[in-house]
This record gives sequence, structure tokens and C-alpha cells, in this order.
Amino acid sequence: MLTLKEQIHRYANKWCAPCLWLLALAGLALCAPLSVRADVVTNWNAIGLNTSTAAGQGPSPQGRTLSIMHTAIFDAVNAINPRYTVYAVSPPVTQPASQESAAAAAGYGVLVRLFPAAKPALDAQYAASLALIPDGDAKTNGIAVGEFVAVAMVALRSNDGSAPISYTLPPAGLGIWRPTSPTPPASPQWGGVTPFALESATQFHAPPPPELTSAEYTDDVNEVKLYGRATGSLRTDDQTEMARFWVEPGTLQWNRIARAMAAERGTTLAENARLFALLNMAFADASIVVFETKYRFNFWRPIHAIRENDGTTQYDDGNPDTVPDPTYTPLIVTPNHPEYLSGHCISSAAAAEVLTLVFGQNAAFTTTSTSLAGVARSFQSFQDAAREVIDARVFGGIHFRRTCVLSNEIGRKIGKYAVKTQLQPISGD
Repeated sequence: MLTLKEQIHRYANKWCAPCLWLLALAGLALCAPLSVRADVVTNWNAIGLNTSTAAGQGPSPQGRTLSIMHTAIFDAVNAINPRYTVYAVSPPVTQPASQESAAAAAGYGVLVRLFPAAKPALDAQYAASLALIPDGDAKTNGIAVGEFVAVAMVALRSNDGSAPISYTLPPAGLGIWRPTSPTPPASPQWGGVTPFALESATQFHAPPPPELTSAEYTDDVNEVKLYGRATGSLRTDDQTEMARFWVEPGTLQWNRIARAMAAERGTTLAENARLFALLNMAFADASIVVFETKYRFNFWRPIHAIRENDGTTQYDDGNPDTVPDPTYTPLIVTPNHPEYLSGHCISSAAAAEVLTLVFGQNAAFTTTSTSLAGVARSFQSFQDAAREVIDARVFGGIHFRRTCVLSNEIGRKIGKYAVKTQLQPISGD
């Protein structure tokens, strides 16, 4: 079996010749840089999100895309002026070499291979990035570094378990999840994707869901029934806004928060390369953990737990304190995958932990959401925002509180593990 370094050089020798692509005259407005204070790393973060969104990727595939791109950008930038331990690829570097052109080439090189149909728009964005860098040996050598890493990183993730698989639903039964949409169950393969930072998808223990006759389950069901319904709920206006605000995919929201914080704090190119690699690795690994757990336990959603517990069918939970309501409809459309764990809660907590460890506990910020135009919400810390996601999923009517709280706890462990084990500062830096 080839070593990692041998695999990298095999793919690099086959595919990687330093080159400049034909430059398009204009880019899509969708991919335009978002801030005058942005650098090449944050620009390609926005381009990666817009490209993957336009291709129809949801949060889990999008987290994988961003992780591949940002680990490539990190290894390319870091190779030129090493400050941190390598993630996966150690490219040959001819000095002088530009970190800016290396980052642009790595971002472009990953995205154009993952989304070949987007090549015209990506060519234009790549041209715009390179146009800001003075011509010369440093620019050319940086491009070679970035292209080398992009080829190697995409190759290393080419068989990581993310390809679709066939899936057979478990037999119907009490407490067992059933689809909430006629479409196939979402992402049943994702629990088998190779993690970016974690050792395995089961590294952090998730206990089974609560017994259906327990007091905890009773409280959870009744809370969602009262506060999570579309009409006639006990929610306040702020709680309704909260639920709708956090419908936006977490990949978009947390990367936007990170870009704004990086601009505010004036982080360097190398620091941003590390920040966005860690952020998206933690986010991607959280998705892997959550789907492994979802399809291992196959726990039912509130919509079925509340509607069908009628005492006359196979779905009677035997709990006299959970009175059925066949009219229950959640405020938010229920995703088509099992309830336990919560994807948004675990990934938000993982992202918040990374940002907390990088920027500190008391980093107040205000952010917006594409799912609720014209609304901004403010927080005293990243963890405050992640905790609000817990309430948002309950008030949205699609998750039980215990699930959300536990997901937050595991997500924080994932974020901390990523920061403490990956891309470590070199001694003396």
C-alpha cells in the first residue's frame, strides 16, 4: 500500500503541471467578494459556499467541500512559510513563492475539480484573484504550490465514503423513524464518511434516546407540542423569529460569522487559512457524527411521536402523559432523516467552539440569515448563538430538547478536539 506522501506524488506527477487558466472577462455576482477587507482566503471561502450552494449541496456535502478546499488552502499557504503542522500535503516549494497566489490556486484547483460545470465562473474568479498579485516568480511559484496541493487533496478524498448508497428502511414500529417526505431518506451514507479531524464517527459517545415512558421524554414531547406547532403555539414572536432565523444552513451562517470576525480582528492570511480549515473540518466532522448516530438509532421525529400516539395503533408509546394530537404540524418542515442527533445543533456547537478557542469567550457579534431577510440577531458570544440553536430547533417543532442539548455537548467536544489536535503552532511560534 502506498504511503500518503507516495499517493500525493503519484497524483501530482500525473495531473499537476503549473499552469494558468484562460481568464474569463467577468465573474458571476453570486461569487463576488463580500467585504473590502477580505483577503484571498475569505474570498475563496465565499466563492466555495456560493459554488456549492448553486450546485445544490446541502450542509453535509457542503461541509465536506469546504473542508477539502480549506485544508488545501492551508497546506499551500503554510508550506511557503511554515508556522503550523501540516494537515496532509507537503508540496515542493521553490522560493520566492506568494502565499496569496498559492491560496487562490488551491481554492480554484479544488473547486474546479469538484464542480467542473462551474468552470467558467470559477475561471473568472481565479482571474480576479490573480490580477491582484504582481506578476513574477513569486506569483508563478505560488500557483505551482497551490495546484499541487489541490490535486493531491481532491485525490485523497476521492473514496472517502461520501458516494450515495442504497438504503433499506428499518421495520416500522414504536419510536422508529419513518420518512416525512416521498423523497429518499437523506444522506444515509454520511455516517460512513472518513472524518477530517476525528479518529472515528463514534469517538464521542452518544447514549440511546430516552425511554418513551420516561419523565424526560414526556417533558420533551409536551414542550414541542405546545411550542413547536405552526399555529396556536405558546411561542413568543421572538421565539418564532429565532426558529426561522436558524433555518439557514449552518455552513453559510457560521462561515459568514467567521468572515466578519476575521475582518474585525484583522487576522493575517496565514491565520485565516488555519481558522477556516479548522472551522470547516469541525463542521464536517460534526455532520459525520450526527448521521452515524441518526441511522444507528432511527429515532422518530416529533411529527410522528405527537400525531400517532393515539392508543389504538402500533405506535402507542404506553405513556399516559403524552396525549396525542393528530392535527400537529411543526412550524418548520421536518427534514427527511431521523431525529437523534440534531445536525444544526451539533455543527453549530462545533463551529462555535472553534471560534471561541480562536477569538475568545467574549466575542460579541451581530449576524444575519438568508432564511429571514432583513433580520439581524446579536449575541454576546459564539456559544450564546449555538445555545440559541437549541431553542430554535425545539420552537421549530422538529427536535426534542434532550436531543438538542446532547448534540450541543458533543459538538463542543468535536470543535475542541479539532483545534487541539490539528494544524498546531510549530514550537516557538
